Amino acid sequence: LFPVVSMAGMAAVGTTFGPAATAAFGVSALAFHKLSVKGRSNGVTKDLKGKVCVVTGGSKGVGLETSIQLAEMGATVVIAAPQATKEAAMAKVSERLEKHNITFVPLDVADPNQILAFTNLIKTQFKTVDILVNNAAIFNEKLETTNAGSEKTVGVNFLGHFQLTELLVPLLQQSTGRVVYVTCASHITAWKRDVVRNYFSPKVTEEDFHPNRQYGASKLGNILHVEMLKYRGGFSACSVNPGSCDTTIHISDDADVPKEDVIDKMKTVIRQMSIKNAFEGSQSVVNCCVR
Repeated sequence: LFPVVSMAGMAAVGTTFGPAATAAFGVSALAFHKLSVKGRSNGVTKDLKGKVCVVTGGSKGVGLETSIQLAEMGATVVIAAPQATKEAAMAKVSERLEKHNITFVPLDVADPNQILAFTNLIKTQFKTVDILVNNAAIFNEKLETTNAGSEKTVGVNFLGHFQLTELLVPLLQQSTGRVVYVTCASHITAWKRDVVRNYFSPKVTEEDFHPNRQYGASKLGNILHVEMLKYRGGFSACSVNPGSCDTTIHISDDADVPKEDVIDKMKTVIRQMSIKNAFEGSQSVVNCCVR
């Protein structure tokens, strides 16, 4: 809706006042839109000294910003993310925090064996988990499967986090902890009929595969898991939609190709102005962790 209204406004201004006024109107409209999508900042803080927080996908974007803010409140934070992201993530942590208690433990949420090894390690190092932030996610534009045979988007976003959470439930119950699932309004793109058969089945074919619906189904699975966890007792669970954020969840054949074209660069700038940055997106997530 915003692009349509802006283009209509620019056309009207251009007809009446000329190119300079059109450009000024466009810049002003984009700046106003950026302020409108920024959202509210988290105003809740909490003394988290002695608390253990696990953040999946905590090496980039919203996950990294969440990890840093929880550490600023005194928490012991475990970033669970792929090994290849460790160096860059810890460098950013060191730039932002002089002193911190953030550790990095490698984890590929697509691999059930790694999840089992990760949770066993957490159980040996900590008696409790106070906050589990299920943040890691991908949006795969091509049909791929995990080594467990599941379609990869659903395997990472839903099935992997389901296994991780269930294995950590005893530690969450010990501390009356909280599970925070980072979800998305895209869950509405999954057809509600036969969701399990159509999207969670490992037998997804090229003909049936649709990236948006697989992503939406994975987020619907997150929300349904939260609703189930609420009845377990001993800890709380919630889901949070941080809004449209500048993330790196998309996986495509040209994801790593530099955008040299002027039009592509303009699209990137406009996109970044039209959505939240990682810190802005983390505000609702952190709020759900500590409120």
